[in-house]
Amino acid sequence: MQELIQIFKKQGQEFINDLMSDYVVVTEKLSGSSFSFEKDGNTFKYFKGNVNRPINIIDRTLMVYYEPAINYIQTSVKPILNQIPDNWRFCFEYFVHNEPGVIRYDNLPKNKLVLTHIQVKGENGKIAKIIEDPRVIKDWSNTLNVTPLVPIFQGYLTS
Repeated sequence: MQELIQIFKKQGQEFINDLMSDYVVVTEKLSGSSFSFEKDGNTFKYFKGNVNRPINIIDRTLMVYYEPAINYIQTSVKPILNQIPDNWRFCFEYFVHNEPGVIRYDNLPKNKLVLTHIQVKGENGKIAKIIEDPRVIKDWSNTLNVTPLVPIFQGYLTS
């Protein structure tokens, strides 16, 4: 986490004033692997990291890392396919085990997935909006039976 003085140097006084007057949501930056899916007709496309190219069958054969997450979506989310909006990409932190990097987590998330945000694409296929509202994330996490990214702090900052 950056210190306020570093933010002030980079962003300026106006940014700090806005930060102190706006409603702030602080979440943990998790140490899992980025994984996402979106509806594609009657099936799903899967993505690793921030790549816009879907994971294809060759990737899946050579690199089985994401297979448990893909299998979970195919078996557990497919039955509710009609509830998934078109042009929405559900973005997760994926945990194969509880020590994905330098951080050791006490618990694994439900179905090894933490829903962090949802990208909504416009007609041109570009991201039009990113949904990070904790209430929406919690609702979709319940629908998908995964863990929501829970805020550490929500509210207004004080001096």
